[in-house]
Amino acid sequence: MVRGSHIVVKKIYDHNRCYLFQNNDGHVAFVIPYENDFTLIGTTDVDHEVDPSKAQCSDEEAQYLCDLVNDYLDSPISVKDVIWTYSGVRPLYDDDEKIKMLPPPHVITHCVLTMKTTAH
Repeated sequence: MVRGSHIVVKKIYDHNRCYLFQNNDGHVAFVIPYENDFTLIGTTDVDHEVDPSKAQCSDEEAQYLCDLVNDYLDSPISVKDVIWTYSGVRPLYDDDEKIKMLPPPHVITHCVLTMKTTAH
């Protein structure tokens, strides 16, 4: 399983469009206006080997997302700007080249979705 974490900060630009960025490591992240006054930034892909209900954004993931955004936008952010985070666990696999979504014909017969929020 792979954990995807997201951070929410105060609005960092004054329009309603989103951005997709590709990091030097090949990872793609998004920056989306959220609830009028905030910006949602995500997501990470981190191995998650414990109970899915224990998923939460690590300090390293929050820093990674801040650094990624800072490479592209004029208004720098830091983990001090993070208002809250959330994480989820999803079924991805690694074929020794890159992590991907499960392709057809895989069927998930049991899925536990847990969302926890944590304030930084």
